[in-house]
Amino acid sequence: MRFLILCLLCFQPVLSLAGGGPSWFTSQDGSSQKWAVMPVYRRNSTYGHMLGGRFFIYPAGNTGYYTSLSVVTSRELFLSTTFSYQYWRENGDQLDIIIDYDGFSEPYYGEGYQTKPEDRKDIPIYKVHTQLEYVSKMRDRFYGGAFISFDYRKEKSDKEVQFPRELLFSGGLLLRYDSRDNYFNPIRGEYYQLRSWLLSSMPSPVFLEGDVRFFFPLVDKYLVLAQHGIAGLTFLNSSPHLFRFPLGGPDLLRGYRLNRFRGESYYLSQTELRFTPWKFLSVVGFFDVGSADDKLFSPAWFSFGGGLRFGLPPDYNKKIRLEAGIGEDQYNIVVAFGHPF
Repeated sequence: MRFLILCLLCFQPVLSLAGGGPSWFTSQDGSSQKWAVMPVYRRNSTYGHMLGGRFFIYPAGNTGYYTSLSVVTSRELFLSTTFSYQYWRENGDQLDIIIDYDGFSEPYYGEGYQTKPEDRKDIPIYKVHTQLEYVSKMRDRFYGGAFISFDYRKEKSDKEVQFPRELLFSGGLLLRYDSRDNYFNPIRGEYYQLRSWLLSSMPSPVFLEGDVRFFFPLVDKYLVLAQHGIAGLTFLNSSPHLFRFPLGGPDLLRGYRLNRFRGESYYLSQTELRFTPWKFLSVVGFFDVGSADDKLFSPAWFSFGGGLRFGLPPDYNKKIRLEAGIGEDQYNIVVAFGHPF
């Protein structure tokens, strides 16, 4: 509760500093912020058809704020809702707040890299995640930051409990170097980040995660090679269920479904070729390789795929992503906001 109050206290003054009122995203009035309301449709073999909506405001340039509120429900009346707020200041500082409630079942395949599609169990849960992160520009392209999170998970059934209830705070620090020419749709530049965090439970494991991204324009701004490498490691003590690293889903190892692989450590390499014949439309092909297990550098899984990314006016750098990924024994259909990295 204290963390939620802190989020609201931080959110109120930042929103008031973010500029004038937003205008509808198709308008040509030169507003620094745009807003839109869009329906949400999803479907998968676990929940069937899912419907909902998303309201969001986004900046017309490289500074300003992005905020969104989305609600999704299934025909079984499972409910998920997310509030997100990000603010990019002109001096380079960045604020990120997220509050997420998930009442859907949790797909659980087991631990490690040797799981199979038929291993999946759907665990009905209540899950809450909140996070506050502030990153400050220290000099030129170097940044430092801190973050704090609150996580709660409880299974709906009290009779057959797969994992005990978890309620934990966590917090940590990060260092970043960022030379990308655009936060939302980079054409060239480099990005390096190192994060480490601890849990409120003692003795706590120590988590360490490194993130590297490169962007190369092959044909001016029309054809871009994007590369991403990320790895995480848990050491000193084992991590609870909620804090094991997952692979699969809309952003990481996209040919596999959410939560397919889990472990105390993971690594992932992603390569994308982004072709933008028109500013409002990009065609993308990707190849992902990675693994999650209790030991680092376990045998890798591969996935590939492609899709379309639709730019939102006026600068068309904010994307709506529609893509399909194919893994060695699964496939995944993704509809999301923004590039995966």
